[in-house]
Amino acid sequence: MARKTKLHHSTPSRRASSQRHWNVNDVPRVEKPLSLVCGACGASGRYDVGTVTLDPTVAKSPDRDAIEKALGFTGYFRCRKCDAGGPWELPIETVAYITALAVTAMSGIEDVPLVFGYSATFDKRIFRYATDCEAHLKGLIDHEPERGFLWVRLGNLYRHSGQNERAQTAYERAIELDPTDIEAHCMLGELLIETGRPLEAVPHFHAVLKHVRDARQVNKELRRNLVRGAIEYLLEAHAESNGQIDLLPTMDPGEMAKRAKDEPVVVELREFDLGSEKGINDLCDMFVERPRRSGRGLFRRRRKRVPDATAKAACCPDDRLATPIHREALTAGRNDQCPCGSGRKYKKCCGR
Repeated sequence: MARKTKLHHSTPSRRASSQRHWNVNDVPRVEKPLSLVCGACGASGRYDVGTVTLDPTVAKSPDRDAIEKALGFTGYFRCRKCDAGGPWELPIETVAYITALAVTAMSGIEDVPLVFGYSATFDKRIFRYATDCEAHLKGLIDHEPERGFLWVRLGNLYRHSGQNERAQTAYERAIELDPTDIEAHCMLGELLIETGRPLEAVPHFHAVLKHVRDARQVNKELRRNLVRGAIEYLLEAHAESNGQIDLLPTMDPGEMAKRAKDEPVVVELREFDLGSEKGINDLCDMFVERPRRSGRGLFRRRRKRVPDATAKAACCPDDRLATPIHREALTAGRNDQCPCGSGRKYKKCCGR
């Protein structure tokens, strides 16, 4: 649901203009560990490489090792002997396996854990290995340590690679910097569910619903996705707990008093059919969209309309301007002729 590392996919026979962007979590991973040789120390080992990327533009190079330079892996792993993150050399068995994947992918078969393209970060920095991406993000964080967005990106990288403890630390750091960061709350909530801690995830999904309306820096589509994911989980948790877990977040009394200090409190009663797609969408819109401004007119102090001398002279004869008319009771209806003698309806004249 959140913005993660993208895979730039293109068919080898097409131009770069036909590229598509893939979310790294939407592409299947290699199911078995692959044998690799560390280019730094020469130690061999088997690693979970994630998804294989093969950049066609690099593979077409006349270099002898063009194929190896075109290969990349989205999984996060390091050499077990020297802790290097690459480069990696491919034994014959791994070359044969990746070649078979490439042939299968070119034949049009879907769900192949190989993408013709390359991996890139949000700032379009291309990388071959997840460790390269980690180094790039940490370099950005060193320059902007207070920018929670970068910590969320780092957490997404770790989470995709199964580094759950590192991912949790990164998300918690983002929330520490900005407690209203809805993306960090949502990602941490999902991670807690995946690691068997669903009750700890509830406050984070409540935080998404509480702060999403003010998260204007996040695009609307992503905000809707985050809210929908939070609502779906909270619905399930609310049902399984027999109502012990609140479906919607509660606001602190101090926060309510602060918000209501300069704004009127409006209570709106609405019904949602949460068993239908439309009901879920309507509930999402209630959190994502700001309330309509038209209702505020009910609470504004009305200004008295004081007609100027020109307008008053136009509706009443000059000889009646200086002498007010006093009546003990109203004898004219709204649509009756005005008693002042102007010839206009009462509602259009003195009835104003």
